[in-house]
Amino acid sequence: PFIYTNTSSEYDHLPKEEKPSHSFDRSYSDNKPDAIQSGLLMYQGPMYVDNCYFDRYYNLYYNDSFVNTWGFRPVHQSAAISFHRSNHYPTVPRNGVKNLKFGYCNGENNAFRVFMGNSTSEGWEILDGNELVTFHDYDGSLTGTANTQVVLDRPFYVGPECLPHPEWSMSVCPYKYAQLIVRGEGGVLSSSLIDQWPILLSRDDQPQDVIKIQGSTGLKYPVRIHKSYTIRFNTSLGDAPTEVEIKAKYGLENNDVIRIGVCFPKTTTSFNIVSSWPKINSRSTFPTWVDSLAELDADTTFTAFYWDSSNGLLFFKMSSNATFTNLDQEAAGDLVPEVTVTRLDGDNSPATCTYNPAPYNPQVPTPTSVTAATCNGPDSPKGLGAPVVEDYTIPGSRAETCADCPVPDVVHVPRPSEYRGCFYEDSLLQDFTTDVTELRRSMTPQFCASRCFQRELPFAGLYYGNKCVCSSIVGRNGLSSSDLCNKQCTGDSGQICGGSSRDISVFTSGFALPPAPARCGPLSRGVYYQGKCLHLNYVREDFWSAEAMCQSQGGSLSKIDSEEKMDFIITYLLNTDDDVWFGAKAEVDNWYFLDGTPVTYGNWRLGFIQPQENRFLYLQEYRRYKWNLIHWDRYKMSLCDLSLEAPPAVHGNCGYKNRGTSFGIGKTCFAPIQNLLSYQDAWFMCKRMFGRMASIVDETERINLEAFLNGIDDNQRYWVEGSPTTEGFQQAYDEVVSRTLIESAETKRYRSACVLDPESTDGCASGWTKDGNCCYLITGQTVTSYSQAAALCNSETTSLLTVDSQDESASIKAMLNGTVWLDLRYNGALDNIVKSNGETAPVDMWPTSNYLQNLSDGLCVASDAASETWVHTPCSGGTGHQVVCEAPLHFYEKSAACR
Repeated sequence: PFIYTNTSSEYDHLPKEEKPSHSFDRSYSDNKPDAIQSGLLMYQGPMYVDNCYFDRYYNLYYNDSFVNTWGFRPVHQSAAISFHRSNHYPTVPRNGVKNLKFGYCNGENNAFRVFMGNSTSEGWEILDGNELVTFHDYDGSLTGTANTQVVLDRPFYVGPECLPHPEWSMSVCPYKYAQLIVRGEGGVLSSSLIDQWPILLSRDDQPQDVIKIQGSTGLKYPVRIHKSYTIRFNTSLGDAPTEVEIKAKYGLENNDVIRIGVCFPKTTTSFNIVSSWPKINSRSTFPTWVDSLAELDADTTFTAFYWDSSNGLLFFKMSSNATFTNLDQEAAGDLVPEVTVTRLDGDNSPATCTYNPAPYNPQVPTPTSVTAATCNGPDSPKGLGAPVVEDYTIPGSRAETCADCPVPDVVHVPRPSEYRGCFYEDSLLQDFTTDVTELRRSMTPQFCASRCFQRELPFAGLYYGNKCVCSSIVGRNGLSSSDLCNKQCTGDSGQICGGSSRDISVFTSGFALPPAPARCGPLSRGVYYQGKCLHLNYVREDFWSAEAMCQSQGGSLSKIDSEEKMDFIITYLLNTDDDVWFGAKAEVDNWYFLDGTPVTYGNWRLGFIQPQENRFLYLQEYRRYKWNLIHWDRYKMSLCDLSLEAPPAVHGNCGYKNRGTSFGIGKTCFAPIQNLLSYQDAWFMCKRMFGRMASIVDETERINLEAFLNGIDDNQRYWVEGSPTTEGFQQAYDEVVSRTLIESAETKRYRSACVLDPESTDGCASGWTKDGNCCYLITGQTVTSYSQAAALCNSETTSLLTVDSQDESASIKAMLNGTVWLDLRYNGALDNIVKSNGETAPVDMWPTSNYLQNLSDGLCVASDAASETWVHTPCSGGTGHQVVCEAPLHFYEKSAACR
């Protein structure tokens, strides 16, 4: 019981005990005692309720003292079943109940079995999830009719056989429903617009009732089986998408049909179709194009597609060839019906489709109308509840009752629930599981960490102050601003338990992390995998230049031929911020790896991609390394499969590792760079080869350079070190054979030539500064991302700056001012800050010993030369830091970084 006191200002002069109040015989475990009270909250799902008893869920009205003050009589609303009051997530149609019993009849004494709120209800928010609520009554124990669906009472969901329940704000319908999921690419379905109300969905027999949701957690809609729907796009938001992916989950079975119409620009003439069932891949199985909607409706193969170009609508039907065998399945036969449509031409502009197509009306039996349930008085709770477990004993400590429980990593034993920071959670590419534990009154980080440890997962995440999720890895979506994790924990107001569902407070659970993979390749930056060395090159190049780079290192662009290898690569690329080439090329009928074997496994982004001339596959970073295609001349990082043997020798006669050729007067040591690079990238590549860019300022070197390049190529542009007159421009040969010089923007990509220096007497190449056992390249250049800094410095001998001692830190301070990028980054698979070769950093360089306990300032690391300390910094964006490269002293003799 609880007493609610009238705190209106007109009673401020009275002591609390004399203020008007109302006594209720039942309270609600929430921080608002007058909030809606319910025994069960239907949420995202799947969720199922069985063998439950509900009683005393009455709508209770306040006394006259509140009426006199507020002008109306407030009500303490209550129901056995309700819905989440601030629900972003659409509910699954197969959510359901069975074998329910009630201690009251629906409507008796203002007691109701179901309640759906609105904007006037206490604490209720009108969000996507609350616009799409539904659940199933499997045995009729709630509604009186078995196999009925409780839906919102609006034309989009209901039909003539439904029974309205205005006291619930719902209807009970005898139809089957499924969940339609829409994704896509380009236009209004691009990642920047997909959560900005991009879609207008209507049922063709009720076109006036249009469903429009924001899409903050995806575009998911409950739809009726054996009905047709039209998808139009928000023309005020942007252009029509180039690709639309539609899935049907949680309801579609054998002989069930949904017809879909999708609005595209009327100028479109060609589509690529991919379907999971029936199998269509536009490679060996093809869609059947028909000439009318009637012909499409009559088709029973589900391979038919109809493009109504005059109205801009593409029609197709979806079905399944299986039935559900258990409640946990998201699709019958565990195969999700999925159709992906890619338009290959047409205007990139908003698509307007005003035509209302004829509804789909298959010949199926009409269901029996739902009738009002009878109630013969209160049910008995006998026999309900969880099954009784014989000889059950209350467990004691973990050590006493769980001999085989997971043992935490010894590294984590002293800190089982350390804070890691406020991390961002992408609604589509989640790090954390969808298995949510909610404690409305008692959630704490300690509880969540303990639960995740028991589930054998090393990370615990909290949000909304009361929800706990777990993960094996964090950081793939980056960080949120620390002030967005601002919700007090329901079990301890002195602690923070995240923010929204996208802003997660992350803690370690203490569970042991998997061992780090064995290292290999240049400076041990690669990882060993099944007899090869997977190695990432940070330099962004076109496809064929990337392959040439891999070959120079003793390998080829990676052959990704299994899901196991793909999963391994995704973890390896955890700290990568860009797209990555791998080794697959197009032939007429299929994709092939560079060794000539056909591609049989694919981690396709939206289904199989038809091969296209001069386009190659790559790993798309922001899609969690799904496969996509692009023209070969785009610039990306590259992933190589390297041999564990030494790379092939270079056939030269001078310079570092004989990579140069002596030529001309004075025998200048030239090394051409055939890769197309920006001026900055080319300049640093020459420095990584312990040389410099060839100069035209020195007359002898200019003559030698022109003669040397004439013998290689007579129709390419080459960067040179010159005397440009325009800021942001550098000099280049336009055509070497004609010796024409031009000034070009530094961002253009040309070939270049290096002059390799012999080793100097102090053990460092020219332009490098010696200190101790290291050579440092200090340029004063600043870049805004870790990946860019690493690309400028990392090679088989050189690396981005690492500071391994206080002495080295003091030396860096003496050489430069400001902040400098370090070869350090937080790795969410290892839960540590590591170098690019996987080594951990010395802990004494941090200003405090708890440097891992709050990563919210950034997942990368910079060194503040003035204070000789390390600081967390964002891995991209911001003002940036200086780039300093390092190499070992006497680089001709060593292939490992200096220490």
